Amino acid sequence: MPHYPYYFDSTGSPTPLYKLTKEFAYDRKAAISYILYANNKYLELVDTILAHSARPPVILLISDHGFGEIKEDKDKKTMFLNLNAIFFPGRDYSGVYPGISNVNLFRLVLNKHFGQQLPLLKDSTIYLTD
Repeated sequence: MPHYPYYFDSTGSPTPLYKLTKEFAYDRKAAISYILYANNKYLELVDTILAHSARPPVILLISDHGFGEIKEDKDKKTMFLNLNAIFFPGRDYSGVYPGISNVNLFRLVLNKHFGQQLPLLKDSTIYLTD
């Protein structure tokens, strides 16, 4: 989630199977509805992790890319608007900075919470095309 196929709408109602066509992947309304559904699932997941953890957990809710299922011309920058939500025990977010890449976020987490000593790398993105 929230990649196509958009199996549910924002209320959790299933999408009829006949609609799950390749063309439906570009249905903006369906995509937004599915994102709203997915957001509720993410919140449920995080609440469950917090409620059932024996000790404060490290939680990373991140995406690998931004929204790309738009047919009309789009600004390539939107492809890099990643979701990046984190929870650290003790709520110590030192070291996290605006624009941190996923690569460096993982390195920061491994260093800060798992005793590693990985150097941070230059934050960068690459736009691949077919």
